[in-house]
Amino acid sequence: MTLTAEEKEVLYLLKTDPAHERYFFTNAKSLKWFYPLKAAHLFAPEAIRFDEKGNAYFWPVLDYLLKVSEQVKDDPQYAPELISIIRSLVRYSSEVKAIRNYHIWWYCIRFLNNLPPSTIRENLPIADSKKDGEVEYGFKSLLLAATDPSTGGSVLSQSDIGDKLLVKFLNEDTTLVYADEILESMLSIRGKGKPIGSFGEDDVVLLWDRHWVLQSIQKHKKEIGTKCSVKSVLGIADKLKAALEYSHHKSLADMSAGADVYQLELSRIANDLPGGEISFRPNSFVLTIRQYADQHLKDAGEDAWAQFSLKAEREVKKTPVQAADEKAFIEVASAALPEQLMAIDSAERKDKLSKLYKALRVDYSQIWSRSLADTSEHIHDAEHALTSILRDVLLEMCALNPTSAKQVLERFLTTDYYFVIFKRFVLLCMDKHWSTFGDIFTRFIEVLPDALDAECEVELHDLLLHHNGNFSKSITDHLSRLIADVPIYYVQKGDKYVAYWKFKWLSPLKDNPVFRADFDRAKEIVSPKNGAPYEPERQTTRGGFVRDYSPLTSEEILKMPNVDLIKYLNEFVGADTWGSFEDGLADTLQAAAKENPSKFTGELALFIDAPYLYVRHIIAGLRDAWKSNIGLDWESCLRFFHSYLGQGKEILLKKAFEAQGEDSGEGKYIWVIDDVVDLISEGTRDDKHAFDPKYLAEAEKIFDLIMPLLKGEEKAERDALTYVFNTTAGKTVKAFVDLSLRRARVIKQKETHWGMLKFERYFDIGIDAYIWFGDLLPQFIFIDKEYAEKKRVDFEAFPPETHKWQMFLRDTSLVPTSTRTSILRCVRII
Repeated sequence: MTLTAEEKEVLYLLKTDPAHERYFFTNAKSLKWFYPLKAAHLFAPEAIRFDEKGNAYFWPVLDYLLKVSEQVKDDPQYAPELISIIRSLVRYSSEVKAIRNYHIWWYCIRFLNNLPPSTIRENLPIADSKKDGEVEYGFKSLLLAATDPSTGGSVLSQSDIGDKLLVKFLNEDTTLVYADEILESMLSIRGKGKPIGSFGEDDVVLLWDRHWVLQSIQKHKKEIGTKCSVKSVLGIADKLKAALEYSHHKSLADMSAGADVYQLELSRIANDLPGGEISFRPNSFVLTIRQYADQHLKDAGEDAWAQFSLKAEREVKKTPVQAADEKAFIEVASAALPEQLMAIDSAERKDKLSKLYKALRVDYSQIWSRSLADTSEHIHDAEHALTSILRDVLLEMCALNPTSAKQVLERFLTTDYYFVIFKRFVLLCMDKHWSTFGDIFTRFIEVLPDALDAECEVELHDLLLHHNGNFSKSITDHLSRLIADVPIYYVQKGDKYVAYWKFKWLSPLKDNPVFRADFDRAKEIVSPKNGAPYEPERQTTRGGFVRDYSPLTSEEILKMPNVDLIKYLNEFVGADTWGSFEDGLADTLQAAAKENPSKFTGELALFIDAPYLYVRHIIAGLRDAWKSNIGLDWESCLRFFHSYLGQGKEILLKKAFEAQGEDSGEGKYIWVIDDVVDLISEGTRDDKHAFDPKYLAEAEKIFDLIMPLLKGEEKAERDALTYVFNTTAGKTVKAFVDLSLRRARVIKQKETHWGMLKFERYFDIGIDAYIWFGDLLPQFIFIDKEYAEKKRVDFEAFPPETHKWQMFLRDTSLVPTSTRTSILRCVRII
């Protein structure tokens, strides 16, 4: 398609003066521009600009390319071109200069969401390859660039990949490998910071945002369970296994030989993977033997923390150990012990080494997840998240793809998956789908001969209760022997404890004639309260090594009278490492407010003196409820905001600084204001889901209370939109514009002098208003055209190097006066 002379002039302006780019690419959509722009090298990543810190500014050409991707359905020739541009961005970021700007990578994902799966498969291979000595980057490298926070990835990319791109690939059999790759990336795990081998708490975390991962899996678990391969589901299990190995990567034991005291440390050997991905070499360990002064160990006593902090007097030996099982480990480790320790009694030595080995194979899952079937637990770390994900996907696979599911369950019974949680998954699936997988139970009790004492209590109890009528004679005989084989601990405690052990495991079997008489005898000795059979504890123990546990569940919060809840919030003190934490309680409070907002809105005034952290999470929960189409009492909400923000600047800032500390950014980030304006913005942005117009005036008054609290900056030190989407001033300005637009649409009459009387004040706060004015210029024209035109003229008078002018354009170019009028002309032409 041939360009007119005037259009060629625009193209010339774009090549010679970057100041035109923003407006041109925002408005251009015709495909006639594509090849001329490509020929002018305007699609080359070398055209991206960077700030002095090396962060990339937004690349305006992406706005146009996104519109091209939306037209690919009618003009498929442009799809390979777009993929080529994406690959060039990955190449440039990997080889030339890292492109740290999440909007750029998000646009790449949006392009792919608009392209046919077959085109992606043909033009964007999974893996990188080499051609003519140069690397051609594939889909896997794009995923890393778009999602890894260290390379500029963000939740915007993650949410679009998990919500749209994943299901696109799942719906096509020929692109399932791409879905597998997304799952692999989505569930990548990292340590938070401490290196392997250092002591102290270091949570395992998902590389992707946990919220979006869980939401995506929950939304598409049926498709994943049906379509994904056995390898992919085992990959989820491998992530969980690696997370557990990371949490239990070291064990200790002491041995004494005369006056000499030794401490043995067994640690896993980590694989050296790119990006800090967690993985360990199978069956590979390092055995370190240290000698301590006897007095130091006596001082430490049984205190595990003190033992870890002890410094060795002398490292005796450090040797690699390869052992596939406990017997092999004891044999190899014994040979590595110093001569003094070989003099120890053989049985004692083997017992110490056995405990040292077994300590690395315990997952404590019965503490942090009492029941795998419980979907209501608060998910606060990677282990919980991966457990939840594996459960949901595996149960869907059991129902919809049983052949593949059986392969997974059989693998879980091998030594490859030695943590007991994988045996619990087998029990859960057998219980839910006995007719399909019941035949695995015989193998289960062969593989786990100590099943009744193997921390599988809840899942095994449920299976015995629900399916004992279907057991074969060989299974009932086997269970009878297991129940009769009472652990030595109970035997040593006496007959009543022996009876309790039997009562515990005979309770779910009491309706089976084979076990009825034995149950009655055990019950008579135990004399349980109310004569009820044994029921396992299903609620997860709160405490342990994990962080962000809540002392209350959402259900408990919703049942508690608000007067009692406020008293509890004011008196609660976050416990130490072993207990509950304020963050966990705040998260649960937010979930409760989302689930039942009327519980809070009915008596919001009572919460005005509640701790700052809890107030902001309640407001965030109300926002989440509205976003989920749950109705709100807006009158109560706005009245509370008036009261809370009306306490005065000194009081509010004191609360914010005390609660947020360094996270307040010296006043630029005030969380409770963020939550208030976010909720108002959600209530005005969409006319189809907005609060009653009669509350608009009251909502507007809240911004008058917020104004004295805002603190801005003269310059945005990073990408402009990134900046205003994160600062309290930026969020407030955007929410006020949303509110004003809603009012203008409802009243259908322009408000006189809106700009000068109500918006102008935001320009005095900082750069945020300049950025939003440039980004939302059409909206400002809609609200107050006279004011918008006047401000545009005012900006014309700014010197070209003025940061405010640059933020208005969201471009770092110096804009000569002679080109400013041609920018507007350029807009008219396109």
